[in-house]
Amino acid sequence: MAKSKQKNSNKFYIVAHKLVARTLLWFFRVKLIGAENLPAEGGYIYCSNHICALDPIFVCGIGRTQVHYMAKKELFKIPVLSALIRALGAFPVNRGGADVGAIRRAIELLQAGESVGIFIQGHRYRGVPLRETKPKNGAIMIAARAGAPIIPICVKMKNNTFSLFRRVEMIVGKPIMPEALGLEDHAGGEFSRAAQMVFDQICQLEERADHA
Repeated sequence: MAKSKQKNSNKFYIVAHKLVARTLLWFFRVKLIGAENLPAEGGYIYCSNHICALDPIFVCGIGRTQVHYMAKKELFKIPVLSALIRALGAFPVNRGGADVGAIRRAIELLQAGESVGIFIQGHRYRGVPLRETKPKNGAIMIAARAGAPIIPICVKMKNNTFSLFRRVEMIVGKPIMPEALGLEDHAGGEFSRAAQMVFDQICQLEERADHA
């Protein structure tokens, strides 16, 4: 998939990225490992585990391009917050079931050279060892249909628990190209197998950091 330079990040996002995201990275003493694997262009899926509500900001903070996240649709009913998250590039998703519109929107963004953030576990797992959680198929399905590479990212905190002054590590793996997923067809079983493969790579990032 040809990826265009991401030149269309809105001004509000650029300011928020510099003033908010970067400030939070400093405040939480975020240690970035594998920065060389972060693309300077859009068209990628940033795929990570999920521990706390600040994870999207951490991922956006380390990214070199704007990262669009799905946000639960209820947030878009709150007047001021709705305007804020829309300005940051978020788009609504119905977490109660398969949201075809949200999936289509993610694919459209990727095909337009934008980047999308997806949590491979589907929701937060606070205090649960990473290997004891299970991946969802959404990131794989979107990657297959958009022809988009995946950037595996591990968000690492002590005991997988967020604390105000606890250090955060962000470990970034090498891009996983669509053909590396080995999808013979777009059936559910193939998506599950590929999702487990990507999830294993995220787990390995955590384990390598433990032994670094």
